[in-house]
Amino acid sequence: MMGPMANTAFAEVEAPLIGIWRQSDEEIVDSSTPKISLAADRQRGFVRAVHAVLQSALARCEERYPRNVEFSVLYLVVSGSMAQWRDTIFGLHAEYFGPEHGDPLAPVRLEVVDCATHEALQRLIDLGLLARVSRAARLLWPEAVTGAGLPVLSELEREKAFGLRQQAVRKLKVARVLGEGNLCEEARTALLEAMLPLGRALAIERRLPEPAGLNEILLPPLAHHWHEALIPLRLFTSETTAPWRPVLDCLSKV
Repeated sequence: MMGPMANTAFAEVEAPLIGIWRQSDEEIVDSSTPKISLAADRQRGFVRAVHAVLQSALARCEERYPRNVEFSVLYLVVSGSMAQWRDTIFGLHAEYFGPEHGDPLAPVRLEVVDCATHEALQRLIDLGLLARVSRAARLLWPEAVTGAGLPVLSELEREKAFGLRQQAVRKLKVARVLGEGNLCEEARTALLEAMLPLGRALAIERRLPEPAGLNEILLPPLAHHWHEALIPLRLFTSETTAPWRPVLDCLSKV
């Protein structure tokens, strides 16, 4: 967290940073905008669409996850004059994350800065006058080299992830027995108890912050790593009458 010194410094530098654009809460998205086909990972689809227009003017993009809030922030760094790109960038953001497209459980906001502003913020962080408060971040641009694979884990991390997966497997076995015995409510409870250790194992394996509770395992950044299981799991956690077997199948494949 920022101390008094950091808060004071930020107050002093915030006003001159006119290169930063923020999306207004009152901004209205035109419903007549043509709908587009969205990728499963909308954030990556958005960044690729921005790059298709800006080309080399897109210097960097990260998705940052502030602490204690439900939304993430797409942080774009643009080289050169930003005025010519403003409408395009925010128009694409509306198409990917507007009211008809965004995930209400994980809203995605947008922040765009020029290179000079980004470098100034980095200098303040390096000097200790500002502090990062994000719980996690992932780099979206430049894109990682294809085939880079999963991060290398230490022996301790591998053991911990394996132990968590074993916990989940035991709960899945219990859920199957209960479900096949027509004890659907009990099967549901066992499945929910399997989801948290499995989500924690997944986070360790991807070098992401471990979720503190069940409510965090289906939110970004971990949400992206459930792949096709994400939607069935969200449905299952939100609807008490959702069937148990499809979720058991999904979790067994993660």
